[in-house]
Amino acid sequence: MKTVYLRIILGLILCSNFLWASSKRYEVQSAIVHYTSSSQGEVFGMKTTSTGKSILTLKEWGAVETMEETLSQSSMGQTDTTHTLTKIDHDSVYLVDFDDKTITKVSNPMMKKETAQSGKEMLESIGAKKIAQEEILGYPCEVWEGMGSKMWFYKGIMLKSEALSMGINYTMIATDIQINISIEDEQFDLPNFPIQEGMKSQHDDIPQEQMPSAQELQKMMQNLGDMFSK
Repeated sequence: MKTVYLRIILGLILCSNFLWASSKRYEVQSAIVHYTSSSQGEVFGMKTTSTGKSILTLKEWGAVETMEETLSQSSMGQTDTTHTLTKIDHDSVYLVDFDDKTITKVSNPMMKKETAQSGKEMLESIGAKKIAQEEILGYPCEVWEGMGSKMWFYKGIMLKSEALSMGINYTMIATDIQINISIEDEQFDLPNFPIQEGMKSQHDDIPQEQMPSAQELQKMMQNLGDMFSK
């Protein structure tokens, strides 16, 4: 069973990272962050739990980034394990499915589009508020709360998140952090799976000026936040 609702939350976090600065996705040049995650709750009366591990690796201020995740979810006596990898390489996104042994490449012109609106302003526009300053593994983080979730950011990198969505309590926290280190290019290599184009025809021919603005993106996220709060 795919945990779609968890991926929506992670998608929102990635959007906030993207808007954190106008030309840099993060305020660090490179980093490797290890996370553990867990969830528990009920969906349509069925108890579900999950545990996972993931690794964020980035360089060039986030222009090149990978997020690899292994997630095991148990529901109705069955356990399903998924292994995925997402790679951002400037204006391209690669979605790797290790179960199907496939890679989907998505062209994302929005990655080229700079915005003067900071990630903090974006979070405020969807009702999130900075509520505290706390440390995660010795790193001072801004704590933001909104849309039924709390997120801890260090220089734009999410080090912890807690969320309640659709009856599921979800937690993700960094367990090891390395900042501004030398990272070999090989660590960003993709597995030797066939690559297929995805959604290319929907975006590549759209003029840059017709791409969603920061305000339109914020409205989309506000709509998702309204859904989560119900």
